[in-house]
Amino acid sequence: MRLQLGELASGVAGHSVLQRLPAALELAERHATALAQVDTFEAEVVAAWSAQTVKPVDEGLRRPLLAFCPESGRVVANLDFRLMLLMREADCMAKMALPVPTIAAALHAKRAYFTTINDCLQV
Repeated sequence: MRLQLGELASGVAGHSVLQRLPAALELAERHATALAQVDTFEAEVVAAWSAQTVKPVDEGLRRPLLAFCPESGRVVANLDFRLMLLMREADCMAKMALPVPTIAAALHAKRAYFTTINDCLQV
C-alpha cells in the first residue's frame, strides 16, 4: 500500500503540469496523512502482537508430541496448531522487516525442525 501510494504521489509531483494544480497539493497532504495512519496501524498491530502472552506457546511446547485419537483409533501428532500459527506469523513479520518478539523469533529459527517433526509424526 505504501509503495502504491508513493508511486502515485511521486508521479504527480514529478509531472510538470499536474504538480501546479491545487489537487496535487491536496494529494500530497492526503498521501502524508495516509502514510501516518499506516504507520500508526502497523505500530498498534506490532505492539498488540508483541504483548501477547507466552502461556499458549508454553502450553503447546509442554504437550506430548504423540496422542491417541479416540475417533480414528490412531496415534497422531499432537503439535499445537498455535505454534505453527506463531511461526507463520513470525515469518510474515520477518519478511515485512518488522520487529519479531523473542519467543516468536526463537520458534521461527526452529521452524524447519518443528515442521519435520510434525510431518514425520503424521505418517
